[in-house]
Amino acid sequence: MMKNFIFAIATLSLIACTQTNTKTNETSELYMGGFDGVWIGEMKSNQGNGYPFISTSGRDSTMMLIIREGKVSVSAGNKERGISKVKEGKFKITEHKTNAIIYAQDSGSDDADNTEDWVETWNITVTHKDLDSIYIYFVRSVNNFRQPYNLDTETEAGRFFYSYSGELKKVAIIERVE
Repeated sequence: MMKNFIFAIATLSLIACTQTNTKTNETSELYMGGFDGVWIGEMKSNQGNGYPFISTSGRDSTMMLIIREGKVSVSAGNKERGISKVKEGKFKITEHKTNAIIYAQDSGSDDADNTEDWVETWNITVTHKDLDSIYIYFVRSVNNFRQPYNLDTETEAGRFFYSYSGELKKVAIIERVE
């Protein structure tokens, strides 16, 4: 009798585990596999979205995201100067189904008494196109708050935004560590 009871419990546990794994796999497929991996691609500047100046007009940019288990590394650049890591260790990611937000904020100082006089934010929003591609929208904002806000030239602007959008392709899969 006891052997039958233990066999029944073991069988039910095995069935429950199988159903859970099936549901997890279906969910993973439905949400296109998550974001872990190496993603790279070109982005076009969004003309008219630079403020107060259209500083990115006509320039394209390359972005690479390396995402693994909630950690993100971002590299950016262009064809002329290549790409390099930016804001190392500062990026965070929050994922929800087929979408994710990747962001970093920091600040710094240009003066000798080390008072912070600029603040910079990078915001990257991504959504899956399919299993191997994501659409990306990137916005960078900078506020040099010790500079006047009403300067007339782009090179002296104390505050600005610009944005890019495009598509990144998955070029490598990074396995999760169990």
